[in-house]
Amino acid sequence: MKVSPKNDDVRRLLAHPTAGKFRAEGSSDWPDDSFTNRRLADGDIIKDTGKLHEENKSRKAKAE
Repeated sequence: MKVSPKNDDVRRLLAHPTAGKFRAEGSSDWPDDSFTNRRLADGDIIKDTGKLHEENKSRKAKAE
């Protein structure tokens, strides 16, 4: 499943045991397993949908 970190600190610090670290930008593909589901429940990551991806791109464009 595609997931995104809630902020840049999570992007930098959190890594999935088998899928690895997040990319520098955008979402990453993580397996639908207990680690991923726990991070979703904790709020550290969010499922990435097409709409969310577009919102993230818009926010980055405004910040630059």
